[in-house]
Amino acid sequence: MTHRTYAAVTAVRDTQDRALCAYGEHFGRAVRSAYAWQERATRRGRPLETLALKHALMQRLQLTARQTNAVIREAAGKRSAIVELRKERIGELKRRKATREREVTRLSQQWSEHVEGTQRRLSPSLALKVRRRLHWAKTALSRLSAELERLQAEHKAGVTHLTFGTKKRLRQRGALVEARKTAEALPPGAKRNRALRALARQEQAWQDGWYSARNNQFLVLGSKDETAGCQGAVITAQPNGLFSLKIRLPDALAAEHGLYVELTDVRVPYGREHLEWALRQQEVRQHAIGAARLRVKDAQARGEPAKYRQANVDAGCALTWRLVRAENGGWTAWFSLEVPAAPLRSSRRCAARARPARLAWTSTPASSAWPRSTGSAASSASTTARCPPSACPMTSAMRGCAKS
Repeated sequence: MTHRTYAAVTAVRDTQDRALCAYGEHFGRAVRSAYAWQERATRRGRPLETLALKHALMQRLQLTARQTNAVIREAAGKRSAIVELRKERIGELKRRKATREREVTRLSQQWSEHVEGTQRRLSPSLALKVRRRLHWAKTALSRLSAELERLQAEHKAGVTHLTFGTKKRLRQRGALVEARKTAEALPPGAKRNRALRALARQEQAWQDGWYSARNNQFLVLGSKDETAGCQGAVITAQPNGLFSLKIRLPDALAAEHGLYVELTDVRVPYGREHLEWALRQQEVRQHAIGAARLRVKDAQARGEPAKYRQANVDAGCALTWRLVRAENGGWTAWFSLEVPAAPLRSSRRCAARARPARLAWTSTPASSAWPRSTGSAASSASTTARCPPSACPMTSAMRGCAKS
């Protein structure tokens, strides 16, 4: 099986947009709470009690069990992504530190030879340049060493840092605070009033962007034993060739927005065949469950110990949905699923390499990645020939491959 992710596009009405935005805000608040819970347990050295976290989120935020699982999975995925990215960052810092150490060693040797006079002394301008470069290299090495030690300590402790809404927007907030202090320090008058009005518009734009970045998406976790692979977002085919998506809202939003939001005329530009295959797997799973029950019943009739477990039925396809709101107000539904891997098809391949007056080609059989050989020192299928510069190299190469 291989993992695939596709996008589904649809147009939403104003009421649907408000309901989905409320779902995104509710989901974002739950993810931040779950992340804080997990991070707090890690920093205190306590085991992560997922069941207690699940019950707390269900009671406080009025989420279903599947919605709570999606929240916990989302928070854990963010922490795992930070850990994996930190591994790459540590490796990069080690390489940069080694480069700086070599540079410091080379410049230190040049400077010591210049001061001691063991080698040819440098000119005043060149000596000043070497001294400055040595100072800059040592400063950069000190910063790299401090950052590397900090990341290694955090990685060892399992601590992560995450800004919901991006650090870029958080730094913009700091700049706006400084700008307001500057504007309020101006003397009373028209200039001060204009500056404060412009700053208020900037702060409102920042607030809208910050809110959107923190609450612009939500995850609906699927399972292969649920309707259409996901009970929180059920997709069905329409007679016009499009699809409809019925999304289950949290219980906390039911009073204002209802319990379900149904999106019609959902278009799947790519991956339609895989989506239809996943929807057909529900019927396949029902047949597999019926066959498993019959086998268990027959085994019990023969006196053999057997027990039916639906989790052991290896059939069905899970659909996990992620709905993301763009800056222009449109919604995109991304769905992920596991599909059978495409069969590996291989045939005889020819490769050619052309130079102005020289051409080489080789033939490779489908059963091997190496050129065909007869057992001798040179490959019998690899041929090298000379051609005049006026001849077409690629044409000659194809002819040579056809003959081999």
